[in-house]
Amino acid sequence: MKKANSPGTLLFKALACVVFLVGAMTMLTPASASAAGTSAGATIWNVVDVQWSTGTATYHNQATAGIAVAVLAATPTLTALPTNRTVLAGAFVTYSTAVQSNSNGQDTYTITQTAEGLTNIAAAGYTVPAPGSIALWGGTITRADVTLDGVIRLPGGSPTPAVGSYVNITGRGLYLVSATTPGNAASGATSAAAPSTLEVEATVTLAPATRWGYSGSTAIVHADATLVGVQTGQVNAADTLSFTAGSPTSSSVGDGIYATTCTFTSTATTLAGAKLLQTTVFTTRVSMPNVTISKWFRTITGGSPGTITTTISPASNPPAAGFFQTGSGTAPKPGEYVEYCLIIHNNHSSVASSNNTVVDPVPAYTTYHANTTDSVLNVGNAAQTLSPVADNSGVSVVAQAGGYNTGILSPSNYSIIVYQVQVK
Repeated sequence: MKKANSPGTLLFKALACVVFLVGAMTMLTPASASAAGTSAGATIWNVVDVQWSTGTATYHNQATAGIAVAVLAATPTLTALPTNRTVLAGAFVTYSTAVQSNSNGQDTYTITQTAEGLTNIAAAGYTVPAPGSIALWGGTITRADVTLDGVIRLPGGSPTPAVGSYVNITGRGLYLVSATTPGNAASGATSAAAPSTLEVEATVTLAPATRWGYSGSTAIVHADATLVGVQTGQVNAADTLSFTAGSPTSSSVGDGIYATTCTFTSTATTLAGAKLLQTTVFTTRVSMPNVTISKWFRTITGGSPGTITTTISPASNPPAAGFFQTGSGTAPKPGEYVEYCLIIHNNHSSVASSNNTVVDPVPAYTTYHANTTDSVLNVGNAAQTLSPVADNSGVSVVAQAGGYNTGILSPSNYSIIVYQVQVK
């Protein structure tokens, strides 16, 4: 990259094409070159001069042509913060996208969102990001002071980033724009008496920034203000996606994936006329614990209540000796006792369920046998020892109004409840 000329030098976007018909004229000095090309919006002025004589008099005349540099589309760089994650059903998720302009000037990126819903899970609370498009500046450094004043200088007439926006300095880090001076492009002349207007470079004053600078989850402070000879591009938080994960319509659905595609399309075009786009996908995995309950019974024959079963193996079939499910086992006679065993299981391997409430009204044609409710809560699949649970107003806690809240059920764990009734 060529360094900029010292103040006072005539700067132009291109060499002046000077035609000498009579006599000679000093060639004008070109503007600073840039590794990434001239920034869009700058004007390339071409000045041609003709000098002639008639008799003893010498005359000059000039013609100019100004060509505005076009914006060339460049695929923006997208950074998704935070990364994809897993949440509980009903949890609130927010994602942000940082978009960095890589064009040679100001470009507008149109934002489109495609929400792909979960199977049998409602996308409740999904909020489409705003704005629907964002104009960002992209340009190049023509020169920067070696005194580390934090000021970059762009070709005169180039667009400048807005104060408060973020500029990425390639190989250096992220900076906050604190001030700008627009400058102006060089212009042509119509006669020797009206010389060409000098180019005034646009200036951008920068301060180190922390936003969007992350190493893992740790923010990075970019304090290096060495700015010579590197490319710049504006960075902005282009969109924020808010999403409240819905609950599965059926507990058998289990987990689901919610994918949202975020696409940024440049309104400028490439040399071939194609519009460029960049896409990022946010993926939210909604984890829904699937709680199942099984009910077992054993008949206590002889007309007298039996000893409550206090050791249960929840993952076994049956969970204890003598227990059966509907359609099996010994049919009780009126006056005999039946013992029920309720086993509640969280089938999810990584997500707990909370506020698990068991409601089991005393079956018709039976009477609850007082003080026969035992339980053990939130345990593994090994054999478990149950403990008594006090009745509530003479009824089992599972038959009380509102049921029996067993609290949290950790992933893959069980809660067990046993009680006895007498057949009328």
